[in-house]
Amino acid sequence: MPDIDREFIRRSFVSERRNLLLTSIVLFLALYSGIVFDDINILGNKATLKDPSLIPTLLWIFWGYFFLRYYQHFRQAHDHAMARDFYAALNRKCIVVAKNKFETAFVASSTYEGMDKWIIFTNQSVSSLTRTRALVSLTGQIAYGSSPGSPIHEDKTEVIELSLKEMILPNIKAVLHLCFTSVTVLEFILPFLVALLPLIYVLIKLSLSLTR
Repeated sequence: MPDIDREFIRRSFVSERRNLLLTSIVLFLALYSGIVFDDINILGNKATLKDPSLIPTLLWIFWGYFFLRYYQHFRQAHDHAMARDFYAALNRKCIVVAKNKFETAFVASSTYEGMDKWIIFTNQSVSSLTRTRALVSLTGQIAYGSSPGSPIHEDKTEVIELSLKEMILPNIKAVLHLCFTSVTVLEFILPFLVALLPLIYVLIKLSLSLTR
């Protein structure tokens, strides 16, 4: 995609996000506090409202419009890094699990049986990665002796396959990484959560009124 298109999409996305956040907050405050607007200011011109009760209806219309517009721009903004950040984190977590599996499954030759072993990984790469399966290629130098500085006795390369069960923990850690260390969640998901506040408030009030 040309840079000018990416910049246009980015500016439009930021604009729609701002509109959605402002409208959602104003609507929620109006519903929660019962604010009644007697007049509004349009470009410095004061306008008196004959029927202030129409304001909540107008706010709901604006809210629906900006919610739809934000969703459309959210879907269009493929340059956002949410998926990229998730799979980058998942890649790293899978390598850690694969290393542990490599070390646990490694069996020393009879020549070095009973000796302490030290594994130094010289190459690590993920050749295939989905949320349910991963193939991790590892190359390790194995030293036998009393310390990691012992002479290298053999090299071993192996492709470690992580099953669905083994992918559960890396997926959880990758999601947590995305939530707490990446700005993408705040930038893209938080506006949806804020936008749902007025709707959740109305549904709670409706459920409470029905139970009385």
